This record gives sequence, C-alpha cells and structure tokens, in this order.
Amino acid sequence: METKTTTNENRPTTNLAAILSLIIIIPAYLIFNAPGSNEQNLFSWINMYWFNSGPNGGQQAWIVIPLIAFLIYHVKDEIINAPKQIDWRGLIILFIGIFMYYVGYRSYQCRISIASLPFVVLGSCWYLYGKTIAKLLAFPLLLFLLSIPIPGFQQATVGLQIIATQMAHFATTLMGIETYVQGTNILPKNSEWETINIAGGCSGIRSLTSLILFSATWAYLTPIAFWKRSVLFLSAIPIAIIGNGFRIISIFAMAEYVNPQFAVGTWHDWSTFVLFFPISLVCLIGVQLCLTGKPPWKRKEKTVVIINNKKPSSTNTEA
Repeated sequence: METKTTTNENRPTTNLAAILSLIIIIPAYLIFNAPGSNEQNLFSWINMYWFNSGPNGGQQAWIVIPLIAFLIYHVKDEIINAPKQIDWRGLIILFIGIFMYYVGYRSYQCRISIASLPFVVLGSCWYLYGKTIAKLLAFPLLLFLLSIPIPGFQQATVGLQIIATQMAHFATTLMGIETYVQGTNILPKNSEWETINIAGGCSGIRSLTSLILFSATWAYLTPIAFWKRSVLFLSAIPIAIIGNGFRIISIFAMAEYVNPQFAVGTWHDWSTFVLFFPISLVCLIGVQLCLTGKPPWKRKEKTVVIINNKKPSSTNTEA
C-alpha cells in the first residue's frame, strides 16, 4: 500500500490533525462514563483497580505509566530524527482500536474499552507520522495492556497459592518450625502465633504483575536475539514464584523466632521491597548471564580494524 510523504509545507496540517485526534480521543476515555462502572469514566475505573488494596486489586500495575514515559524518552532522539510521512496502513490499527472501544461499550466491559487506548494512539501516530514512528512507540504503548485486569486472573492463579503454601510448609519444617496445612492456611503445632493464610495477593499475583512489567521492559532494552528476549520475559513467572516463596518463608521465620505481630504486620508489608525484589533482580541477572554470557552492566568491547594502512576505526561488537 502506498505511503504519502509529508513535506515541511504540510507538516502544520498534520500537527493540526494530531491535535484534533486528541480532542476526539480524550472525551471518549476521560469524560464519557464507562459502561457498567457506576458513572465513572474509564481512567477513573482503571485508577480504582490500580490502587485497590483488596485481593483483586492491582496495586503495582500503576507503575506502567512511568515505564511508558521512560521508554518513550529513551527513544526520543530517534523519534525526532525519524522521517515523517502519512501512512494509510495506520488506519487499520486505528479502526481496530475503535472497534474494541465499541465492543467494550456495548458489552459493558470496561477492560476492553480501556484496552483499545494504545491501539487508537498507535494507529493515529502510524497514520499521521509513518511506520518508523509507530515501530518506536509500539512497545511502550502496548505495554499498557499488562496493567489491565484480566478476567478470571485471580482464579487462574490459585495454583500459586497452593505452591506458596507447600513451599512455606516444607521450609518451616526444615527450620524446625512444626506446622500443618489446612487448604491455604498454615497453622503452628506448638507455637503461640496465629494461623497464617496464604491469600491470593500473598501468593504472588501482585508481585507477578509488577515483575512481568519489569522483565518485559528489561527484555526490550537488552540488545539480544528475539528468542532470548522471550526467555528473559517469560522467566518472570518462575522467578516470581521463587522470590515470593522466600518472602513467605521469612514471614513464618519472623513469627516463630522474632515477634508474631511484627511478622504479620510490618515485615509482611515491607518484605516485598526488602526481600522479593532483590531476589528477583539477582535471578533476572542470572538468566541474562546464562543467555548472553555476560552481566547487563558489562559494556561492549571495542575492536580496532585497520584497512589498507589507513587510520584505525573502532567498531562495537558484543563480547
């Protein structure tokens, strides 16, 4: 399909079209009430999910916004210097986004309507500024989809609760803490601390969400083959199970050997930052080390090439 080059003369017209597009997009998501959301707009609805501390909340999902801003800033020079051209193929993505919004509105599914936002923005940018700009913005914009609640995700991750419960019970036994299991509850046999329930949030759902966002960004920024990026991204799932398992085990250890109230209160709230994320970071570095043979902080080595006795030139090659 043909693309039409946009010259500097009609660039103001294109910029005007972009402004008009925003005028159309903003009311659809910010002003109009979301279907089935008790008179809330779509941004208020997703904001309520991000900051919901209940078992179905996604408290870590809001981090996607600064991640998107960082990734776009990371490629800002490429965006500025990229050729700008009208590309009609962008309308396909735009119409997909509009269709998703309409389906979500008619079916009273807010998640489908809000999921259309990155497609609408990406399709508009592709049409107005060309394929090159769209490719640079595709990953940052589509990353937004990882912050939207998935139907049945809480139920689908019940397996994480069972794994976390069994890990904690096995580990506490090794540490000399006598416990027994009832469903997802772990009870002490001879200690004074009360029953600890491995709830849905504690089983790693929120931790998994935040780690998936982080590993996706890490894989995107790492200059390796696509299959290696896929492995690095998917490694977030077992890493979340391992890291969260250690966190839960530490809660039981604190309850047994330090203070039960401190364990289920302060340590429960802060162990994610003190224990889970450091362990997860070390595991991700280990995965990249296995895939590339070098840690992420190691810079590319410079190789000097001499051609026909001319001045040496340096090229960057991976170690």
